[in-house]
Amino acid sequence: GAPGASDPPAQRSSAAAQLPVTAVQHPATPAAAPRPQAGIVAQPQPVKPVPGPASDEAKALAAANGGASKLPPPLDKLEPGTDIFVSFSSASMSPFALNWVANLRRAGIHELMVGALDEGMTKICEEHGIPTLSIEANSIKNRGAANLRFDYSAYKRMAAMKVQFYSNILRLGFNVWACDADTAWMAHPAPFVNEYPMQYVDILTTTDCIDVEGDTKGGCWHVDHNTGLVYMRARQGVLDFTAAWKQKIETTRDVMIRDQAALNLLM
Repeated sequence: GAPGASDPPAQRSSAAAQLPVTAVQHPATPAAAPRPQAGIVAQPQPVKPVPGPASDEAKALAAANGGASKLPPPLDKLEPGTDIFVSFSSASMSPFALNWVANLRRAGIHELMVGALDEGMTKICEEHGIPTLSIEANSIKNRGAANLRFDYSAYKRMAAMKVQFYSNILRLGFNVWACDADTAWMAHPAPFVNEYPMQYVDILTTTDCIDVEGDTKGGCWHVDHNTGLVYMRARQGVLDFTAAWKQKIETTRDVMIRDQAALNLLM
């Protein structure tokens, strides 16, 4: 939705965020944590997540699949149910990824990881002390353009790999903030996603709505969901959805049905 007091502290250069929610009612109403106003860089504050009904589910996923032991340091010390901010980059697009990391760290967010699409990006992450995991990207090595967006077939294959990467992290028992590298954060969004009733939501998405007034009035529900910023909780239902999401990308012949179009077709 349009940045404001009711939105998470994230901004995107080409889209205003809206978070459509399906909430489960609960008799207990935890006190809402204060949220920063749009345009104001909040000072980093300690965040104590509100336990939601999926806490045990995240722990069970972690116990069954290896949990934090399969993450790079220092993420290997995280507790199940922690939010991890994830983005992707190749070496050719590293300035965007480095800016994304610097912005998160400035906001006091250090639970982050970059999926490296090539050896060059892995080296850049190591040089800057950025937690990273290499993505098996042989299918896009011989792409026709440095920027994957200009090689439609390679971009489609990369989109499926991204969704699989999210699934791998979710399966370890960690929530995922899936971010494009051109997003920027002013503060940790935990107070927003952990206040009642948001802690019961499985997935939150942004939209491509740029009508601030219309969005404020709830007039942007017809606008496409944007995969440049998606929040997913470590729950089996979410894993089922990401499996269907990946399958939709891979099995649709149209090269323009990539992660965003596939998500919208499913929703």
